[in-house]
Amino acid sequence: MARKNAKGTRDGDAINTTTHSIRGDSKVPLEERTDVLTEEEQDQILNELMMQNEQDIAFFTRFLNLPAVAILLVQLYSAYSIVVSKTRDLTPRIPLLGVAISSNYPLVSTEIAVLSVQLALYELGDRPLTQTMVGMVAVLVLAGLTNAVAALANGVIEFLWWLVPTADLLITTYAKWTMLKSRQDIQELAEKKYQNKSA
Repeated sequence: MARKNAKGTRDGDAINTTTHSIRGDSKVPLEERTDVLTEEEQDQILNELMMQNEQDIAFFTRFLNLPAVAILLVQLYSAYSIVVSKTRDLTPRIPLLGVAISSNYPLVSTEIAVLSVQLALYELGDRPLTQTMVGMVAVLVLAGLTNAVAALANGVIEFLWWLVPTADLLITTYAKWTMLKSRQDIQELAEKKYQNKSA
């Protein structure tokens, strides 16, 4: 028979009340909530977390793909325009804007921009973020920032022109790291759950 505590509440009722409050309180960390949830409830929460996380990853991947593809197409057209301008001894210009490109090596700068966007698109695939990829990102970001800073003397528009591909690569790399980190956190939580079950 359950005993009454000092406040006149039965011990069993207090335990049930505490368990209910922990289950219903979203502010309680998931690790603490799984201690009082049934095995089926734990599996359901983990499955929901995994599904929601994968849906978020798929959405942000599509979201980041759109500007990257647009930047790549414009930069490829710019490379073509620069080559044509050199053959005709004309000043290369930024596509759509018509602003003259005053960079000493516009074709090299454009190639760096194209490689940056291509690497960003490659990162968005279903693959890990390896140390080799991180090294390539560092090299291209450094080269892109160098081009952008050097072009700053020619005006803000040209500075932004060379900066955008580099910024796209940085944003994509950070987003990729965040996606992989969230997936890893959920997997570690699932492993911890099964370890506690087998203990």
